Amino acid sequence: MRKTPSNKTLMWGCGAVNLDNADAAWGGRLIYNEVAEGGKGIVGDRVDMFGSEVVKTILLDAMNGGVMDKAMAEARKLHLKRRMTTGSREVFSLYRDRNVEVVASPQGSYGYLYVTATFRGEEG
Repeated sequence: MRKTPSNKTLMWGCGAVNLDNADAAWGGRLIYNEVAEGGKGIVGDRVDMFGSEVVKTILLDAMNGGVMDKAMAEARKLHLKRRMTTGSREVFSLYRDRNVEVVASPQGSYGYLYVTATFRGEEG
């Protein structure tokens, strides 16, 4: 588990993300090959969130409303260009708008892609 000074934690997701300024965050472990083939590959029991119920709902609505599809398309593009591989440790930006950012890293796992989506309000 990653803890920050503000006590915001995620059990899963990209370990390099600073969560201190996030109002809500979603973290998950995905099957790399499923993402590389155009799917999402979310491992259902390897997902976590924090934030108030209202802000978590806003983040989930954004993710389900196209953000996750765009992020996974970017991950697939990085894979096809061989910029991201299963052994990569680099953190990749997959999506960003005014409030939502999605980053990912295989974290050298040779099989998984660790993804974190954060939501920051208007002032963030």
